[in-house]
Amino acid sequence: SWTDTADNELGFQIDAFDPSLTSWQTLANVGPNVTTFSDSSVPCNTERHYFVYTLSEAGRSAPSNLAMAQTPACAPNLLEDPSFEEFGSEAWQPILGHSGDLRYATSLAFHLNGVYLFKSPAQGIEGIQQVVVVAGEPGDLIELRFAFGHRDAASGTQVGGRIQLLDQGAVIDQEICKLRISGDHDWRTLVCSLTASAIYDQIAVALGWQPGSDSGFLGFDQVSLTQEGP
Repeated sequence: SWTDTADNELGFQIDAFDPSLTSWQTLANVGPNVTTFSDSSVPCNTERHYFVYTLSEAGRSAPSNLAMAQTPACAPNLLEDPSFEEFGSEAWQPILGHSGDLRYATSLAFHLNGVYLFKSPAQGIEGIQQVVVVAGEPGDLIELRFAFGHRDAASGTQVGGRIQLLDQGAVIDQEICKLRISGDHDWRTLVCSLTASAIYDQIAVALGWQPGSDSGFLGFDQVSLTQEGP
């Protein structure tokens, strides 16, 4: 939150930085007389720094005093090979028989050196999935978080993640989170979550895309799956 001392502002700009963002980024622009901002995109165990700027017809003001927020420690990541570093690993399996392209070692990775890269043309939905064995209870909060970046994505392309809670192989809860993308974009994070409605013994997660046409590349990196009790 901040104090509004102006009477002619057009709004406010909120900028932030932490290691997951790699550089200062504008998170939001809010309207005049707004004095609070809620940021749900901060990874666990992260200190994020914020500046607020007043926007007026004269332009952007000097930054506010620096504000900081610290998120709680991370819950354990339940996934094997979450950053695609283990070449030859079979932890991730293809969706619908489409294996995508490859694990790719690159200095441009979001985390460490590996990414999972898809290249169009793709045959409909293309992706990868992993199933983990757990002891789950009603009220558990399940969160899937992953980084993705793309180049030359055609208009209408979709990227997404899916969480399924299973009990003896039957799906009891499901959440699908999708985002339309196009063009080029460096790494950003998508978060998908659900609350368990019943006992479950497995969590299945999937990452994938559906190109709008035969062009483009999509990369996934630093995938996390967490389970926290009520």
